Amino acid sequence: MSDTPLIKGGRGDPPAYRHPPYQGGQGGSNLKSIFNLIITSYLSDHLRRTRTRVIAQQVGSED
Repeated sequence: MSDTPLIKGGRGDPPAYRHPPYQGGQGGSNLKSIFNLIITSYLSDHLRRTRTRVIAQQVGSED
């Protein structure tokens, strides 16, 4: 008998897949900047309101 496999066309060792290098900041930079500004503004405003509400509750509970 021969040592050849009965099933041909096996996958063997496929070549390692490599992602292309990161290219952030090249396409749509202005859109990303506007999006980040909107998110940052929203989060900072939300945090400020939350802190104000917590402080008001603490002051109200001291009376």
